[in-house]
Amino acid sequence: MRKQLLLSTLCIPLIIALSCEKNRPDPECRDVSCCYPEYNRYREDIVDVAACLTGPPQFADWAFIVKKGYPTDRFPKSRHLHPCETSLSKIEGFKADLVTMDSSQMTYSYRISGKVFEDTIHPNIVMYPGIYFSIDKVEKIN
Repeated sequence: MRKQLLLSTLCIPLIIALSCEKNRPDPECRDVSCCYPEYNRYREDIVDVAACLTGPPQFADWAFIVKKGYPTDRFPKSRHLHPCETSLSKIEGFKADLVTMDSSQMTYSYRISGKVFEDTIHPNIVMYPGIYFSIDKVEKIN
């Protein structure tokens, strides 16, 4: 009886330590802990991609429009990357570009890097997938 009590007393801290280690968010955010983990999954990293920043007052929400669609390994693709809530502070102070229906006249005045996530639970309202973006870096080009 005494050995069992001693063994259980030694095991409890070990179990707690291992379970706490597992619940820590990934600083690289490949586990999607930084961006709606209940329905997103990691797709790919992007580095220094030219983008157009859209948002208020022209649109209700912030988004980046890129020339190349994501995710790159499947069809259909989306050119709209919606920033995760945890990344919105990284675009504070940046001014939204004016977006027209003619994509040939669109100005890509930002360069972005970060992680692309895809919404895998919610059905697409339009034919394009719901794509979210965890911002690592944003810089103004022009």
